[in-house]
Amino acid sequence: MARFLFSMMVEKVDLDLDNYERFLDVTLTRDNNITIGKIYESLLDKERRGDYLGKTVVPHITNAIKTWIESVSLIPVDGKEGPADVCVIKLGGTVVSDS
Repeated sequence: MARFLFSMMVEKVDLDLDNYERFLDVTLTRDNNITIGKIYESLLDKERRGDYLGKTVVPHITNAIKTWIESVSLIPVDGKEGPADVCVIKLGGTVVSDS
């Protein structure tokens, strides 16, 4: 299943995503894998276009994350019509220390 998942998503994802797919019997896409890199990229693209009119981008990070989650939750993943009844969100990351 992991090979299928990677070929469908065409990017590196959290390996737990495969487990969630099988457990919940859903088909997820690359949009279901939110990373801070994707958020930063979308914000920097907007900033470069001038959407923020030279103001700081930092306050928009939280809104971008919420907007991404809300928009992805509207995409059917179980073969049925309409938005999801429940949206499972796994928060995680890596803390790196300079030693």
